[in-house]
Amino acid sequence: MEVGGWLGLRPGAIHIGTSTATPKATSQFAKLHADHGSHYLAATFAGHPDHAAAGKLMSFVAGEPAIIERSRPVLDAYTAKLLVLGDKPALAASFKLVVNFFAACLLETMGEKFTFAEKQGLNLETVASMIKEVLQHPATAQVCRENSHPQL
Repeated sequence: MEVGGWLGLRPGAIHIGTSTATPKATSQFAKLHADHGSHYLAATFAGHPDHAAAGKLMSFVAGEPAIIERSRPVLDAYTAKLLVLGDKPALAASFKLVVNFFAACLLETMGEKFTFAEKQGLNLETVASMIKEVLQHPATAQVCRENSHPQL
């Protein structure tokens, strides 16, 4: 891996990496930092820039526990929910990819539902309203728990 200017960090400095990267690349970043004497904290997130400005992102963090604690004031500035995944930075990268895959599948499914509804002549505003209600209904979570993964 080519070493960029970011290794100009002073020893002991913390690099909070928020990029969506592969678990392998994330592990390589962490090793480069460790070899340099600086620290890499993988802190991927879900949300948009306006969520960050309002402190409402959901962050998925992995790295050395002491470095996570030292970084909390920065993380808390843009995060409403912080999920600590462990001490291996690649875990945050993997989790972000799971979240992205879930979002992509949800968007694909929604597109299929709206296309079908439109072709059947259904009112799309009514369909959208129903989908919002179904997604927020407690029975939806129960059906997911009973038919997919017990921890849902």
